[in-house]
Amino acid sequence: MARVAQLLRDQPEYAQVRAVHSQVQTWTVEDGSLSPTLKIKRYVIEERYRSEIEALYAEQTSRRSSGG
Repeated sequence: MARVAQLLRDQPEYAQVRAVHSQVQTWTVEDGSLSPTLKIKRYVIEERYRSEIEALYAEQTSRRSSGG
């Protein structure tokens, strides 16, 4: 994350990467996460990884409120 932060240092705050979740599972057309034209089906990904997404936002909220 330090390298990403360094590369994005000149970007506005709203464009900064604050958290990352790494996933090993490949997204495919067969599992329903990609369309036949290989576009991400966002609603499928959002549902499949809802708990991980919520945890990332909760972590950021707690860091912000604790001053870190």
